[in-house]
Amino acid sequence: MPNRRQATVMFTDVVGFTLIMERSETEAMRIYSRNMEIVRKLVSSSGGSLVKEMGDGTLSVFTSSPAAVTSAVKIQKQLENENFRIRIGIHSGSVLFEGNDIFGDTVNVASRLEKKSPAGGILISREVLSHYGEKKQPDTINLGLTRLKGLGRL
Repeated sequence: MPNRRQATVMFTDVVGFTLIMERSETEAMRIYSRNMEIVRKLVSSSGGSLVKEMGDGTLSVFTSSPAAVTSAVKIQKQLENENFRIRIGIHSGSVLFEGNDIFGDTVNVASRLEKKSPAGGILISREVLSHYGEKKQPDTINLGLTRLKGLGRL
């Protein structure tokens, strides 16, 4: 039986990885290894748990939104001098925990946010931002309401 609890979910994905693989499998595997090394280390050091790797992407879960955002910022900062970029999407809400995996609407929204994030960017939901006090919010740009693929709401 799944266990439901509040959590913050983060997806990452290497931008253009399929094209990189097409051009040079050796370079793609170097990028894959470097990306996973950084993501694993910084998710863990920020108090998160890597749920799974999905090709060149990852799914992680955190007990707090600020921890997830901190992890994402550290990851992007660490990648600034690399020759590849990743996208990150973060959403917070009710998550179903089943064995070593997670499911639910919160996971789906985080995945859609990652896909809309710009290369080298972090796209967070209003729910993630709401977990900060007024004076402690990270610097953000409000993109307003947007439609997320496959979801029936803005």
